[in-house]
Amino acid sequence: MKRIGLFLFLLILFPLFSAQAEGAQFACDVPEDVKAFFSQDKFSGTDILAFVIVDNKNCAFAVGSKNGQNTLYGFEKKDESYSYWLVGRTALPQGKGTFTLWTEEEWIYYSASEGHSRYVKGPVVCLEFRDEKQQTQTNCIYANEGTSSIWRLKYINCTSEDEKIPAFSVLTYEDQLHYLSQSGRSLGKVQGVVQTNLRYLNFSGIPATVKEAEKKFSTAPSIPWESELIGREIAFDGGRKLPVYTGPGSHYPRAGSGKAIVSTNDWIQVFGTEKGYALIQYALSADQMRFGYIDAAALPEDHPVNNLVLEYAPAFIVRDCSLTDDPLKSGNVIAKLGYEDRVTWLAQMGPYVYVETEGSSPLRGFVPMDFVAMEFRQEQLEGSFKNDRYTATVWLTLQGGETRADIMLQAKNEEDLPVCYVALCNQTPSAPFDVLGSGYRVDENRYNISFSMIIPGVDENTRILSLCPYENGQYKLEECVTFILPSNTK
Repeated sequence: MKRIGLFLFLLILFPLFSAQAEGAQFACDVPEDVKAFFSQDKFSGTDILAFVIVDNKNCAFAVGSKNGQNTLYGFEKKDESYSYWLVGRTALPQGKGTFTLWTEEEWIYYSASEGHSRYVKGPVVCLEFRDEKQQTQTNCIYANEGTSSIWRLKYINCTSEDEKIPAFSVLTYEDQLHYLSQSGRSLGKVQGVVQTNLRYLNFSGIPATVKEAEKKFSTAPSIPWESELIGREIAFDGGRKLPVYTGPGSHYPRAGSGKAIVSTNDWIQVFGTEKGYALIQYALSADQMRFGYIDAAALPEDHPVNNLVLEYAPAFIVRDCSLTDDPLKSGNVIAKLGYEDRVTWLAQMGPYVYVETEGSSPLRGFVPMDFVAMEFRQEQLEGSFKNDRYTATVWLTLQGGETRADIMLQAKNEEDLPVCYVALCNQTPSAPFDVLGSGYRVDENRYNISFSMIIPGVDENTRILSLCPYENGQYKLEECVTFILPSNTK
């Protein structure tokens, strides 16, 4: 009976000891609301090693460590209490050791011997990390400048008595790293997109030397002057990895042997959208880039992107050649193409042509211009409209990637003739439409008028094309000459 009583006593007592062990342990003083946050079960075994309040910014930071994995936590002050706001799981030096956090009103780096300096308006958060053997010391400066809510890494200085751990000092910017010796001498600057946002910062990913940085970082290449593909660099929200496909859709093969991803922490050039996907170029390394497609839903809302304008013209390979997804750098080969292989000519970029291969698993990439030729298949369609005032006859010519309309108007009175025609696509007379181009009539004589217009933007998605009179700001949809385009005129 005594054993049963003892067992029940221990059973009751055990949860009490377990409850005391829940949540984080604190090696520093923190406010009660921050302590409540870290009391959650998921923080069991975590030590809160350092904490600092940034009064002027209404925020605070804490360093949590569990088995040598160090994490930065941010808290925002609202209504006199702190609430969880940020976590930087890779934002800190890693390993077991001690952390110290404090703030300064400003931070200035100045090298008298080199004459270069950097001023960071405060308050700034200063961090010091010493490893448990007291052989390595790392100091960092974080700041939140201007009205932005983003805190960024501004400076790293690492000194070490361990020869295996390199000592380095670097000023960090969003587009470059400036390396310095311990005496302040400039060791060189490396251009490239550097993720300094604490939310996405990978501290261990900052190279310790100029040589390492040159291998890792790159800048977006210039697009050749005579290019039909025009890209611009767009800043994405950091911290995401997006799958990359060889064409506009998930049914196209994934690039990089089925594993291609692009990190939104690095530079990304965007060229336009098609079928809900965006054509991009990004860096794999300092020596290799890649063109591919990502889901257009991932594009930042504050950076509108136009649709791609492509030719979709039938073409064929005139000499054996390679298909590349990196025409501007490495020439990385993704497929081999043979003589008379059929492809779709999409666009020209410098000395290359952007094409799509045929088959059940199509690829998009670039081939040298001298190795591909466009098939100039020509189709001509005829349509007309007639009322009691005038007659309009339209001949529509589809040749390669060009669409031309020849329009002839006949009337008894010149004032009955339309003044202008516009080309409308993907519409019925009663449905919404897109305007592709316009043409003004040219007088030949009083009652018989003809003119021609080249219509841009006709692509594989264009199934209905209408030539519509346009006068006084109004589309005369009831007088359109409408064509149903054949599906093979890409």
